[in-house]
Amino acid sequence: RSHTSAATFRSAQACEGKMRRGLLCLCSATVVSGKIYFSETFGEGWEKRWTVSKWKDSEGTAGKWEATAGKWFSDEAEDTGIQTAQDS
Repeated sequence: RSHTSAATFRSAQACEGKMRRGLLCLCSATVVSGKIYFSETFGEGWEKRWTVSKWKDSEGTAGKWEATAGKWFSDEAEDTGIQTAQDS
């Protein structure tokens, strides 16, 4: 009889541990949220909205920026970003 009680007790402990982990996952999932504070699509006129640094111009090591979707994209307009087109 004590062997059965010990097995039942271990089974109950295992079940309780799984319930606690499940509850912890559920609680942590409800706490996570995000808010977008800044968004840029780099569409027409992005050069007017961004300031290019003049810091490295005198050394001749400043690269040139261009808006591009890169080599691989799904939607060119949506996936456009800026990158250095000409390395220094």
